[in-house]
Amino acid sequence: MNIAILGTGLIGASLGLALRRTGLATTIVGFDRSRAHADRARRIGAIDRVARSPAAAARGADVVVIAVPVFAIVKTARAARPARGAIVTDVGSVKAPIVAALDAPNFVGAHPLAGSDHSGPDAASATLFRGRTCVVTRGAKTSARAGRAVSRLWSSVGARVVHAGAETHDRLMALSSHVPHLVAFGLALQAQPLARAWVAPSLREMTRVAGSDPALWREILLANRAVPEML
Repeated sequence: MNIAILGTGLIGASLGLALRRTGLATTIVGFDRSRAHADRARRIGAIDRVARSPAAAARGADVVVIAVPVFAIVKTARAARPARGAIVTDVGSVKAPIVAALDAPNFVGAHPLAGSDHSGPDAASATLFRGRTCVVTRGAKTSARAGRAVSRLWSSVGARVVHAGAETHDRLMALSSHVPHLVAFGLALQAQPLARAWVAPSLREMTRVAGSDPALWREILLANRAVPEML
């Protein structure tokens, strides 16, 4: 398959590297708002070439993967203007508002439960998804063909694919991921004065994810309330 990856940060670049090992991708074209990220993804072998726009990246692609922050997913998918028959999927941590906005026969929501407190293509790993769960969320209009293709894509890179409704996904992520991140951010802020002197191992363990990009997590937390501005 010819694959376009729109967003070449940690997840997008890791997916490109992982697909290289599977032989599933004939060509991988990448786009990123940060040209430096896209160029770095090409240098490490995650993509074959860099496109100048989402539409240029999606041109001729069989599968288009939207790997951008959640507030940019809908706009990026619409800007891609993929060819008729091309399958579009995303990797967003929130699904309900995205699936509702993009619901079509060729769109399939997905969320690989993999990541790091580091970001960017330099943090990418070909094994990031191995043994991890990927939740596939079909919309009311999603075709069986599109659902199978996206499930196959994630299975091919070692993920364990599960299927869930978008609302179910978002409730479970709020409890198992979003609230824990909120707690970690809050605890890290409160502990900053102490951390300059010394900290116990338990504090380090509980605040590890507080090293994540706060701007990215602001969007995730707000998006799980279906904020209209993301559309």
